Amino acid sequence: MVIESGGFSEFDEENERLERDLLSIAQKWQIRLVGPNCIGIINLENGLVLPFTPLDHKIIKVGNVSLVSQSGGIDNNIIRLFSCENIGFNKFDSNLHSRCFY
Repeated sequence: MVIESGGFSEFDEENERLERDLLSIAQKWQIRLVGPNCIGIINLENGLVLPFTPLDHKIIKVGNVSLVSQSGGIDNNIIRLFSCENIGFNKFDSNLHSRCFY
């Protein structure tokens, strides 16, 4: 499950509890969780493209480089720069709250 929305531990203590509850539920039901507050995941090997930000599929080249970052904005820029330099990429994960990845 990918939770792109923000408003969890980055805001206040009450929302931090909400984030802990979310993680607890994911662990209880063995749900793999990415997020919250992230752009999502891309896997060009199997066509999984989850970011809410637009990606121009005509300029993205598939390659061997994969990227994990805490900043979805930087990830997006790097993917676009890769395209300009004719460098393909393979996978991408933007997960601000890596402690919530189960």
